[in-house]
Amino acid sequence: MAMDGSGWGTAVMKTLIIASLCLGAFVIQSPLFGIGPSEAQIAPPEALITRSKNIVLFRITDAKYNRGGVIYGYQVIRVLKGSESAGNRGDIRGSIQDLFSMEIYRDHEDLRFWDVGIGRSKVGTDGKIRPNFSVGTEYLAFLDPPYHIKSFEIVRVFDGTREENDKWFSFVVETIQQQAGK
Repeated sequence: MAMDGSGWGTAVMKTLIIASLCLGAFVIQSPLFGIGPSEAQIAPPEALITRSKNIVLFRITDAKYNRGGVIYGYQVIRVLKGSESAGNRGDIRGSIQDLFSMEIYRDHEDLRFWDVGIGRSKVGTDGKIRPNFSVGTEYLAFLDPPYHIKSFEIVRVFDGTREENDKWFSFVVETIQQQAGK
């Protein structure tokens, strides 16, 4: 058999390499191995709004580092759905802020944000979402686990109301109103 790469052995080796790469891609993406998002974490926005019992706008007031992450304090500014009350304070466990998590998708006007599987929060290698925040920033928060990649989106106000400035906030408010009217 020739050793110039044109023989039977080369074809078998190429096939084994391709099969290994395909299997590796499956394993990396497979939820069976605890890696990758669950369906609940990347469900369409309407499904997230429907399943969520508590949706609020909150401002992060402080951050305390501890073993395994950060505990963020928040104050509820507005209740969109649920039993929380404006002015209530609470805590949420999360991770340390990184540069990439400040993405706001041009106040959610960017079409990429509306794709399934796109949001500010990322799914860790263990399949969990550990949100991170910036003190003083306001977030539209879906407080019910399992967290969704769109569960903690930054909402900014410039001139006017949040509904006029942020497409995601406006969409959530309108969807809640539509669902309540059914």
